[in-house]
Amino acid sequence: MVGLVPALADDLRLWRHVAVPGHDDYVFPNRLGGPWSDFDWRNWRRRLFQPAVAAAGVTLSRPYDLRHSFASLLIHEGRSLAEVAHELGDTVATTASTYTHVFAEAEAVPREPVQEAVERARTATGVRSLYVELGLGDTQAGSDPAENEEADARTRTGDPFITSEVLYQLSYVGSPGSV
Repeated sequence: MVGLVPALADDLRLWRHVAVPGHDDYVFPNRLGGPWSDFDWRNWRRRLFQPAVAAAGVTLSRPYDLRHSFASLLIHEGRSLAEVAHELGDTVATTASTYTHVFAEAEAVPREPVQEAVERARTATGVRSLYVELGLGDTQAGSDPAENEEADARTRTGDPFITSEVLYQLSYVGSPGSV
């Protein structure tokens, strides 16, 4: 089983409460409530992911690049090679050949928990203020910001990080039964 970063688990809980009508439904359904087709994926990438990347001022050419960001966060937290490989769903050999340079770079800097790194980045970009603008209220840990909200599967989030980060973790890191 692959762990979900607490900040992203909170986002997923918010997203499921606001946008996904049933607990057994797809987390990111297509417009008919089913799984995404290749067209849906490409449409999301063009219409939402690429503008979100541009707005964030980061350099990512594809959602898959978020996998490397996640691996780097784990390494900078101080996770072992075996732990990172497990979280990525890769073998230790594959992870070592891809991320050895990140492990070496991480030795020169202080460790930072993934949760703190994510929250620091969100504070720096003001992403939580977007929730207030959307009327989703307080999103501190332990609260239920969408408690009185109702929505259907067509509702979209104004927070591109919810979609990209959680979609990354659900699509690349774990199987549907691991969340």
